[in-house]
Amino acid sequence: TLNITAYDEYNNSLNLNISEVNFTVIGSGLSIDGANILATAGGNHSINAQFINRVGDTIQFQSMIFVWGDSDGDGISDSIDRCPYHFGNSTWDRLGCIDEDGDGWSNPDTNWNVSQGADAFPSRSGAWSDSDFDGFPNQFGLIDSDSCEGHDDSIDVDNDGFVDGCDSFIGDDNEQGIQEDENADSSDNPIEEDGAGSGFTEVNPELRVLIFVILIMGLVIIWLRIRKTS
Repeated sequence: TLNITAYDEYNNSLNLNISEVNFTVIGSGLSIDGANILATAGGNHSINAQFINRVGDTIQFQSMIFVWGDSDGDGISDSIDRCPYHFGNSTWDRLGCIDEDGDGWSNPDTNWNVSQGADAFPSRSGAWSDSDFDGFPNQFGLIDSDSCEGHDDSIDVDNDGFVDGCDSFIGDDNEQGIQEDENADSSDNPIEEDGAGSGFTEVNPELRVLIFVILIMGLVIIWLRIRKTS
C-alpha cells in the first residue's frame, strides 16, 4: 500500500486531491490489481513514482523494497507456503497445499502423511482424522464415526455390535453387553444357583430361614388351639 502525505514549505500538512493514478509495471513476476501491485516473484523491487501537479511541476522518487513471492499464485506468500509451487487452499495442518474436499486439511503426499496431520479422508468434507487408523473418522455426528476411539472398529469377535476394545463382555453376543443368565431362570439377573432349567430364581438364604420360623410358629399355634379345645 502506498501512502501519500504532502507538506508545504513550512512543513504544514496539505490535503491532496488526486485526480488520476496511473500504474506502469516493468519487469517479470509483477501484476497490477487495482491499486495493489502483486509480486509473484520474490526479491528486491524498485518503485519509481512521479507526481505532476496542475501547473506541470514534476516530483519523482524511487524506493527499493524486498518482498516474498507467491510462486504458485494461491495468495499465500512463499515464506509461509508449505507447498510453494503447487496452488493450494489448506489452512489447518499446513498452509497453501492441495485440499481436495475444502475442509482446511491438506491431502497427504510423499512429504506429509496422515500421522503428521494430513487429511485421513481427503475426499470427505467434515472428516479428516483417524487416530487409530481403523478407517473410521474421529469426528462425531457422521454415519460411520469411530465408536471406540483408540481401537479398531472392525474387530467384533462376538458380533454383538460392540467393538471389542469397548466391549465389557467379549465372547457374549448379547447386544446390550449384559452377562447372560446361564441357569435360564425366569428373571434377567446374573448367574443364580437355582438349578439348570428350574424356571425359578433361588430364594435368598436369610429369607428361607424367616419363612421356616414363621411356619414353625404357625404349627405351634395350631397345636395349642387343638389342645385347648380338647
